[in-house]
Amino acid sequence: MFTITKRFITLSLYTIRKSTYYPFQYAMYRLLLTLVSVGFGSWQLRKFH
Repeated sequence: MFTITKRFITLSLYTIRKSTYYPFQYAMYRLLLTLVSVGFGSWQLRKFH
């Protein structure tokens, strides 16, 4: 779980850095990424409990 979080943070930082060049596309991408990671995280929690 920790590695997933770390990877997500890295991706978020990378996306924020990129969003200065392509604000709209990367804002949408980051939103999608957040939704996917939240959904995956809750699924992981359900699986292990």
